[in-house]
Amino acid sequence: MRFVVRMSRNDDLSEVHFFTTHFFTQLATEGTQGVARWTEKRDINIFEKKMIFIPVHGGRHWSLSVIVNCGKIKNHLERRRLHRENPKIELPTDDPMPVLFF
Repeated sequence: MRFVVRMSRNDDLSEVHFFTTHFFTQLATEGTQGVARWTEKRDINIFEKKMIFIPVHGGRHWSLSVIVNCGKIKNHLERRRLHRENPKIELPTDDPMPVLFF
């Protein structure tokens, strides 16, 4: 499988977004309201990005979360709901799925 992404220092052109380590700390302590303005200030729509990188510092070690196809989460949840309501409905299989790597 080949996965191509466009990276740029200009957030409008880039298909990826890198958060700082402070993002996860803020998210863990303040919830979504605590980080709601992180991308809003810079007019970045993370749901249009192919990949989002979130470094996580667990006190003694570092981890990295990578969200792929973030903008497809809503579509995927809607497809699952439709399939539960009517399993006979044919759902598209070529639409990229959202994935979280940790």
